[in-house]
Amino acid sequence: VVNWFSRMRGRAVGIMEMGLPLGTAIVAILAQSIMSAGFNWRFVFLLLGIASLIVILIPSLFIVRRSPAEMGLRMDGDPPPHDVAAKSEQPESTTGTNPEVWTLRRALRTPTFWMVSLGLLLSGWTGGGIGFLLVPYFTDKGLTAGIAVAGVSAFALTGALAAPMWGALSERFSVKVLISGATIIGAGLTASGLLVNGPFGVLIFTSLFGFTIRGQNSLAVMLIVQHFGRHAFGAISGSIMQFLIVGLGIGPVAMTLIFDVSNSYLAVFTLGSVLLLGSAILFWIAPTPTYSAKLGPPPNTA
Repeated sequence: VVNWFSRMRGRAVGIMEMGLPLGTAIVAILAQSIMSAGFNWRFVFLLLGIASLIVILIPSLFIVRRSPAEMGLRMDGDPPPHDVAAKSEQPESTTGTNPEVWTLRRALRTPTFWMVSLGLLLSGWTGGGIGFLLVPYFTDKGLTAGIAVAGVSAFALTGALAAPMWGALSERFSVKVLISGATIIGAGLTASGLLVNGPFGVLIFTSLFGFTIRGQNSLAVMLIVQHFGRHAFGAISGSIMQFLIVGLGIGPVAMTLIFDVSNSYLAVFTLGSVLLLGSAILFWIAPTPTYSAKLGPPPNTA
């Protein structure tokens, strides 16, 4: 998607980022329906594996193309220019991204790479940990399981709906400001989670939390491409996003252990708020990386 869009990259990335939360919700419903029909979970897992081969692997091998140039097209579906000298693709410098050509090896040597990576780890830690504990937290407060599950659904769905909005905003405003601001708001919402009470409060809290934290993945993609361009975007973003996945994995375990030790959600929500503040600071102070002699010669892009 990053290689296919330039002028409309933000909204395209936002639409793409809707896939994971929406797919999760749809697959969960389908899986439950299949098991309700009398099949066991082993059959469901087998079916999902086969579906993944058909829906993901085969199109990736035979349909997906790396760039529009491979098909004689231009980025954003723009018509061919009249000026022969302007036939090359729109340069990165005109889309607000770093004009330098980065490789993963060079990116790894910059503080920007590690600041963004750590920021996503902290954000994933909180989002994964708080999201995992939402149902027991709400039921422990005396709310019904139905209300608790509705809150989790609102968390996922608003995250999906927020992705294209954040993506579109990133085309008009600073990505650094947007992702830092969204994370700070998420930190405030996490702290206010201790005050949630009643069905209406649950839906408001989870919707806003999903809107800021779950929906910021599109901003993370835009931040990476803004700092490092699209020459090696797959390698660089894949490496950085590993930290987000690690955070999502650590969060549920760490937050559950903290609750078990303290026997209170106060420590859980307080830590989550602090982690998000740290994440916002890292996003904000991460500098635009620049070439230097110690990074070695630039890659040959001819």
